[in-house]
Amino acid sequence: TTLCNTVIDNPNNLTKYDMVTYITNYLDTDTVLFQANEEEDLLKLQEVEWDPVITWFNKKFNVNLAKSRQMDSPIVNEKDKTTLSKHLLSYNFAAINGNHYALHYYETNIVISGFVYGVDTLKSVILTMACVERFLTPEKAVVLSRLEEEYQTGYWGRIEWAHDLNQQDLQARLSAVVLFIYFNSQSNKMQSKVVQ
Repeated sequence: TTLCNTVIDNPNNLTKYDMVTYITNYLDTDTVLFQANEEEDLLKLQEVEWDPVITWFNKKFNVNLAKSRQMDSPIVNEKDKTTLSKHLLSYNFAAINGNHYALHYYETNIVISGFVYGVDTLKSVILTMACVERFLTPEKAVVLSRLEEEYQTGYWGRIEWAHDLNQQDLQARLSAVVLFIYFNSQSNKMQSKVVQ
């Protein structure tokens, strides 16, 4: 409901280009691109869990993102951002012509809003795209987005009502995003039955 209401209201009057720019700029701070510097066990866990997703993302979208083990941001070049922008802008652009322009423009904003909501939920463009492209399940993507927290709770202990509730909330939000994007992307492929 929150996602649908935000899309309908568009309180910040964002265009699809504003939202795509927000998503691509988020790559500079993507969770999975920042890996542990000093904690060797955590680094090994991140390499096992995150590196295959980064590799998949690079191959799928023909980009060259690299992780960082320092406090500085990983370098994400403009070419990679442009490549991802083109992919995101392609959603719901099957046939823009004449009377369909306004409908397709609106649908594209809806889908891109779903991506923004997913990125904000996971703090990761890479994990959000992996879910939308069905490389990861929402449950797995949430676990990966909380990898350091899960590592710490393994060491310090888990507070069931807090950690479990947070995980379930993120899974529900991300599942809603994936369904939202899927259903709004499929609407342009549906054909109305001709009534004679």
